[in-house]
Amino acid sequence: MKNSQFNTFLPYKGNVLGYNAFTDQYLLMQPFLYELFQAALREKDVAGLNEIHPGLVEGLSARGFLVPEEKNELEAAREASQAVDENDRSFHLIVNPTMNCNFSCWYCYESHIKGSKMGPETLEKLKSFIRTTLDDNPQLESFILSWFGGEPLLYFRQVIQPLSEFVAEECRQRNIRLESAYTTNGFLVKEDMLSLFRAYRTKHFQITLDGHREQHNQVRQVSAKRGSYDEILANIKLLVRNQFPVTLRFNYTPDKLGDMDAIADDLADLAPEARQYLKISLHKVWQSGDSDPAELHRLFDRLRAKRFSLSTSFNRSPALTNSCYADRRMHATVNYNGDLFKCTARDFRRDKREGDIEEGGQGKWNITHEKRMNAKFKNKPCLSCRILPLCNGGCSQLMLENEGKDYCVYDGDEHKKDEVVLNRFLYQAQ
Repeated sequence: MKNSQFNTFLPYKGNVLGYNAFTDQYLLMQPFLYELFQAALREKDVAGLNEIHPGLVEGLSARGFLVPEEKNELEAAREASQAVDENDRSFHLIVNPTMNCNFSCWYCYESHIKGSKMGPETLEKLKSFIRTTLDDNPQLESFILSWFGGEPLLYFRQVIQPLSEFVAEECRQRNIRLESAYTTNGFLVKEDMLSLFRAYRTKHFQITLDGHREQHNQVRQVSAKRGSYDEILANIKLLVRNQFPVTLRFNYTPDKLGDMDAIADDLADLAPEARQYLKISLHKVWQSGDSDPAELHRLFDRLRAKRFSLSTSFNRSPALTNSCYADRRMHATVNYNGDLFKCTARDFRRDKREGDIEEGGQGKWNITHEKRMNAKFKNKPCLSCRILPLCNGGCSQLMLENEGKDYCVYDGDEHKKDEVVLNRFLYQAQ
């Protein structure tokens, strides 16, 4: 047996915290056991350690800290990544009905295009693309239809409803499971939409707040005299009370963390059966500075005490088995004009598109797409990194933007990697 490449060991409250990034397993060890383990590794005598303390060796092996001498861990990581990214059982389509929006948030990275809307001709072309994709992949078991933009609900009746009806029928004929999801600002949700959300098997909404009432209304205004906080909060409550899962994304700056407590108080009237459909996700506005991790953890504790479910960057899932949708072969993002993309976190400029829909409905991908799909395991610093399975060099978009360069998501700083491991443990332990 040998020491895994993907081990991290950190001091923690008088003990030693071990983490294996491939198995995503933690182990808390007494210092003398850790020293025994390290001595066995130095002497290359794991067999001897097994005679002294078989339980220790068994525990280390079961959690992946010890692996067979002949195991190629890098190849195992590559295979695990490909099993996810090349999975051909599920197709994920993201559609932008428009790049226009009813708000103009200062931090938004999208270029809003007034008057942009998916027209009848593009809608029919998209239907052909969907039908062709389903015909060419009879092994498909599920179809995820996601709505993005711009604000997708601006064109709910003109684009979302007819395309959803089409996809639902195509999936029904082929016995394919359909799920729908919306990334929306939530302002345009109406009660008469609920039956259609249900008919199209909507499984998720992501709705953003930019602070408590005053802060949010400074960012997301209907007009100079009218904000949007109360309407959006009411619509979030409407959805979860009707059993639609909602992730409430709170975009915070370090000086506005306390706003989340006030937002939680405004949600206090949700009954437990409705609250189970709500998850709070905290995201730092990327243009702002970093927050004190201890202050964040105190906020997490307060929200948990109020019986809210949380999702944070501290609890990042291993990238090998939970890669970004844009990393996956069976995924496409279609802009309102028919251009094909993968990543939704960049401008949808025509010169950045990764493909087009041909007249027969075939998706014609370009060289950028092929580079993306073959970008992983090319970055030299990643190949020897202990948290490769957790980080995997970031997403394929980041890899494209660093093509030909050696880079590290954490700037090669081993202390930053330790913080990622420790924060993930602390979040899960609470």
